[in-house]
Amino acid sequence: MAARTEVAGAAAYAAVGVAELLWDESRHPLGAGWRVVAKKELAPGTVVVREIGCAVAASESGAICPVCFDMHTSTQEESELAPCRALAAREQRILAPLMQAGLFDELQAYGVDRQLVLLWLRVINLAATTSDDLPAPAAARLQAWRDTLWGLAHQDVSAPSDTWLNGVTMAAVVLVQGLPPAVVAAATDLLLPLVQQSSHGESSGSLVEVLVLLAGMLNRNGYSVRAAREPNRETAWGHFPVIALVNHSCHPNCAVVSRPGGELEVRTLGTVRAGAELFVSYVDLTLPRAERQAHLLASKEFTCTCYRCQHPDAFPHEHEASMPSCPQCGLALRWTQTSASGKDDTETATCYSDAGGCGAVVTASAVQSRLTEAREALSQAGEPSAVADVVGSLLPEEHALVMQARLRLFARLNKDEAHREGAQEQLAKVAASLSRLVPTLWPELLEFEWLALRSAHALACEGDQSDASRLNSRLTALRSRAERIFGLGHPFVEQLQFST
Repeated sequence: MAARTEVAGAAAYAAVGVAELLWDESRHPLGAGWRVVAKKELAPGTVVVREIGCAVAASESGAICPVCFDMHTSTQEESELAPCRALAAREQRILAPLMQAGLFDELQAYGVDRQLVLLWLRVINLAATTSDDLPAPAAARLQAWRDTLWGLAHQDVSAPSDTWLNGVTMAAVVLVQGLPPAVVAAATDLLLPLVQQSSHGESSGSLVEVLVLLAGMLNRNGYSVRAAREPNRETAWGHFPVIALVNHSCHPNCAVVSRPGGELEVRTLGTVRAGAELFVSYVDLTLPRAERQAHLLASKEFTCTCYRCQHPDAFPHEHEASMPSCPQCGLALRWTQTSASGKDDTETATCYSDAGGCGAVVTASAVQSRLTEAREALSQAGEPSAVADVVGSLLPEEHALVMQARLRLFARLNKDEAHREGAQEQLAKVAASLSRLVPTLWPELLEFEWLALRSAHALACEGDQSDASRLNSRLTALRSRAERIFGLGHPFVEQLQFST
């Protein structure tokens, strides 16, 4: 199976023709592993990989299609909707009886969330569903899912704890016991060879083992799918085995972009030289370094040693995202170079003069005290002035706590027509802060900028028309950036126009 995985992975990259998949025995710090490397110089927005997930489950129900994981619109043709409807109907043949039997409630008693159960059912459905009488597009999608399943053999697994593993195993046993025997047989026939030829040891020959391994793979290498028009809205989560071969960096040169139909693309964020390794980020780039590393260690089982983590001073706004401001001059503090994390009160933070600061030195306990005071004040901030007070005295504008508070304010103020201007101001400040922390083509940043522009334009149309003209120019620039990272014709790009 290793050879088949290797060929399948290489073929997926070669199909695009811009990158190659290499096995590196000396890859640091994780040891041997895959690397994805640019075969030639790549321009910003170059598509490196495009993949449809083989096992994906919706994060929410209702407006989200359970097949393509996007929001259908009234303007879509019936021919576009037919494959989703056909596959969803087939899936309900398995799902409906289990729902009626209260299976989800029973499995949750073992600490297994609904999304994992839906993912299991999606994989089982791949095995049990035949292409008979399916429309050609639906049959093609079903086959694409099955083809991608073989890429799972190379994936690592991760179990957060023995308690988690025991709960998942018991839930898998209960699920398999609740399935019709014919479904269990079909799923076992399709999936067991995959597990037997993977690198995870001897197989017990059971569908339960397959489901437990899938859960571990998702925990280690899962990717989210986002709404095509809303890059900050996660709609699904699942396995994309080829994209999972792209390694992590907190200073990535690529981004994962969601496309209609549940596909993901890896696209370059800037110019990438020939021979350079391609990286995506597995974490929220606005998180402080300590939180990024803690998340990666807990979920992916490695300590990040990327350039940004090793050299935070090389990133002008890295400290603003995590540290309080200096009590004397207001600039962000940095841990003194002989200090590590502020856990020991012998450590200190300094307002470095080489960064324009006043040179003040603050103890670790004073740093933590300022962060605690700011967190408490922001949790109770019901008005923009309360957030402004914290920014002026305790935290830099780019701090993660400030951005979270402004987003909460936006959500509240935006519900009231009388407070639209205040809501727009909060959104604009978040977009401005985010632009200093992430690459200029970062998809989530572009959505924040679009929402802020759209809100500002609505207000400008009621007042000074010169403002509306200025905003149109900014929209043109935003659309140009969006076309690079999303591609022409992408639903996010197509919506970038002001209503008249």
